[in-house]
Amino acid sequence: MYKIHYFVWLLFAFITVNAQTDSKTENEKGNRIINIQFHYTYTEPSADLANRFGYFHSIGTGALYKSANHWLAGAELCYQFGDIVKEPNLFNNLVASTGAIMNSGGYLAELSVGQRGFYTTARFGRMFPVSSTNRNTGFIAMVGIGYYTHKIYINSRDNDIPPLSPELRKGYDRLSAGPAFSQTIGYMHHSRSRFYNFYAGIELMQSFTTNLRGFNYDQMAYDTKTYQDFTYGFRFAWMIPIYLSSNSSDEYYFK
Repeated sequence: MYKIHYFVWLLFAFITVNAQTDSKTENEKGNRIINIQFHYTYTEPSADLANRFGYFHSIGTGALYKSANHWLAGAELCYQFGDIVKEPNLFNNLVASTGAIMNSGGYLAELSVGQRGFYTTARFGRMFPVSSTNRNTGFIAMVGIGYYTHKIYINSRDNDIPPLSPELRKGYDRLSAGPAFSQTIGYMHHSRSRFYNFYAGIELMQSFTTNLRGFNYDQMAYDTKTYQDFTYGFRFAWMIPIYLSSNSSDEYYFK
């Protein structure tokens, strides 16, 4: 899993260094644009996070500003969800002599678990145009810093399992949070007609989290470890651009 992070870092550096050598491309200006974006990311966990969850999904929104000189800056909020939880023996201490978890009525409990998370970040980077006729389209490289939180989502029908009441289930949900860092490489497209605009790419995240509950009921132990919660995934974002300026080629096109 770590090899993927190393590979993307190398590709990130390669794109950035080689784009700087094209002085003609870098010196030609494009439009100033604010992009309102809606994005989806298919995400695979790695490092410690892979011991707790399987793959999950992320949806979110944000804004990304592109300057005339192709600098990028923005912020976004993501919501994550999945249904693969790998945490071993999570409810073993709640299993009755029947070998199952029982509800308050003495019947087999209906219980499900999943993954939930939130990620907020500020991003900075650069776009490197690849066309002389459309200065608003090209490869992108961005880095980000933010805050990541995730937990095991515990769902019991009608909340009818007394040891897993909304308050007590906090001892099982492993709610964790911490600072996060991200890297994105991809391709951004602004159509000259302004009707279809998107970006797609590979995104990495490295977060260093701690258990906010502090004590796990199933293990009857304190949890003070700092976890390396890494992810990698593929993102697609649809953008609604707000043009703040125009250039000569843009004006010519719309005459």
